[in-house]
Amino acid sequence: MKIHCLMQQRWPILVVLCLLATFPAHAQSQSWSVNGAPPDSYLQDATEVYGLNNGDVILVDGGAVARVSPGGTVQWARTYQQNDTLILITDVLEYSDGRLLMAIVKIPDLYTKIGWMRTNDQGVPQQAAFFVDPPEASALATIDIHPSDNSFTICATSSGPLYHDHLFRFGPTGNLIYSRVETGGEILVFSLDQCSSGDDTYIVTPSSILKVDEVGAPVWVSDLLGNGFFSFYRYHRVQAAPEGVYFTFEGFDGNISRPGIGLLSHEGEILWAKMIMADHPLLNDEPDIRDIELVVSQLRVAVCVGLPDDFFLFSFTQQLQEMHGSHVPVDRRPERIALTNDQGVAIAHESIGYGTVLHITDASLSLGECVQEVPFSLEDQSYNPIEWFLPEIAAYATTWAPATITATSFNTVSNDICLGIGMAELRDPGRSLVVENELLTVRSTEPMNSAYTILDLAGKVHSQGVLRGHEVQIGVSALAPGSYLLHSPGSTALRFVVYR
Repeated sequence: MKIHCLMQQRWPILVVLCLLATFPAHAQSQSWSVNGAPPDSYLQDATEVYGLNNGDVILVDGGAVARVSPGGTVQWARTYQQNDTLILITDVLEYSDGRLLMAIVKIPDLYTKIGWMRTNDQGVPQQAAFFVDPPEASALATIDIHPSDNSFTICATSSGPLYHDHLFRFGPTGNLIYSRVETGGEILVFSLDQCSSGDDTYIVTPSSILKVDEVGAPVWVSDLLGNGFFSFYRYHRVQAAPEGVYFTFEGFDGNISRPGIGLLSHEGEILWAKMIMADHPLLNDEPDIRDIELVVSQLRVAVCVGLPDDFFLFSFTQQLQEMHGSHVPVDRRPERIALTNDQGVAIAHESIGYGTVLHITDASLSLGECVQEVPFSLEDQSYNPIEWFLPEIAAYATTWAPATITATSFNTVSNDICLGIGMAELRDPGRSLVVENELLTVRSTEPMNSAYTILDLAGKVHSQGVLRGHEVQIGVSALAPGSYLLHSPGSTALRFVVYR
């Protein structure tokens, strides 16, 4: 989820879950609202979702975590504390036996502490530890499991005396194998993501992708993409696959930043890099790109581009054939998306009035006809690889202290509603719809003077009339809850939702 809560206040949670079924013509999403009241938490900027092996998803909002089935049922919802200190969750992984491994953060009086926690499949803590010495202010940590032996690696962003990020590896029982920190260079700074392949770990920072081996020694740093048409870039995410390491990046052309995706070999060679060229004004007029998320399945790739109040989902095949492009306005963008066990993608975000909205697609990776389609193409990124130096990463002594973490459950009530992908308002370039108080309000930037027809998604006509002027209100009290289309000759058919 993200369950958004403010520190020092108790807020009821409204979580809206949209499960997208297979998308034949006029497919309709299923939706659930889930209300609860967790303990205090911190207001976060984005929503994180993590996929599990059985098709469930884990939704995280700072200190609140919930497990949700593909049918929208909340299996459990918990917050975590050490004594009276709230524990925040920054990353979640699943072992093959269903246990969960989480990167955690606590914020005491002096220093932010990073750590890790194991739980069973019900989210009940089993083991945890915090990094306690030397004292560091570590604000963020990512975590990844090495399936070969169930060891795991943590990379922690630090703003403490050593400044550079820390790299830790733990054995399957939680024993510390090594602690490392960069002592020369400016490579391992502000890590954003990590992934593993065998015993190796790939770490992405805004400026580079670093590969380290099983003892934490650097193997290579990715070539820089510079000196091409896009003279500057910034990395965002990585995901390892048998064919190499996929990465997302942001390329800059003057004042225009554009999302991109590329593939590195496991030896660090850039195999290809592509820019996503989308036909949408929000991505062509100095876009403020915050995140570029990535999931890779056996057949398809999905990239989610997050702006402050919007996100775009682009999908294409492994052969780089474009599939779907979609645009969704939001109030808080997605921060982490996930691959589902049936090769779909799960995306969560916040919409005011609905709380968290969760989309789960089928293998087509389409968000369906409820959202605005965005044409796009993948175009070659022009670059001249620049070989970069390896950082100096040294071992150093650290102390990790075992911790007792307690979980607090909060009750949830799930109600089936019709949400239409979480949007009560959809727009064409000059016309918008808003449903409120049993009235459908149609607004237009240009004077209207045309007939209209309201149809359901099966094509049945429910009402007809005339649109005149800049604003018209139409009563919808006779309509059953569900999704409908407003059709007017010469204008885009707009979808709206009646819900009670």
